[in-house]
Amino acid sequence: MCSWFKRNGIGVTTADLYKAADLKLDIEDTGLANGTWDWIVCNHVLEHVNDYQKALHELGRILKPDGRLIISFPIDETLGTVKEDRNVDETERIRTFGQIDHWRLFGRDSEAMLRTAGFSVTRISGDGLPESIRPYTGPADYDVNYLFLCERAEKQQMCN
Repeated sequence: MCSWFKRNGIGVTTADLYKAADLKLDIEDTGLANGTWDWIVCNHVLEHVNDYQKALHELGRILKPDGRLIISFPIDETLGTVKEDRNVDETERIRTFGQIDHWRLFGRDSEAMLRTAGFSVTRISGDGLPESIRPYTGPADYDVNYLFLCERAEKQQMCN
């Protein structure tokens, strides 16, 4: 993805807690100033963090009032809402959540969950798009082929 941005003359700052990146930060508490970013791309991160609601709150806080967030995460449309369990062993995590480092799956209420976190939401479907630009879908059978474009519901600072 960074290659596409660079080819198109768009500056990118990467962030990760564990892997090499421009910024080493925790998505639940970035330490960044309020309203820092015009765009944030958060691709398959929420299933890995301790507290996804705290992470969404933090993303809203660091997003500029007119900024945009593109976010995706594994969704199982047979689930009504998020399913998580921090107490399952590694084998059960793979079976239930699709990967050893996943703590949850999201359900059909994902758009509502994002709205509750303070965003207006547009779902973007990858169906019918060329393979080269389709949203990433994870290795599990349940994952769907769409992502969400989010803007702060109120064009003012969400958190202080």
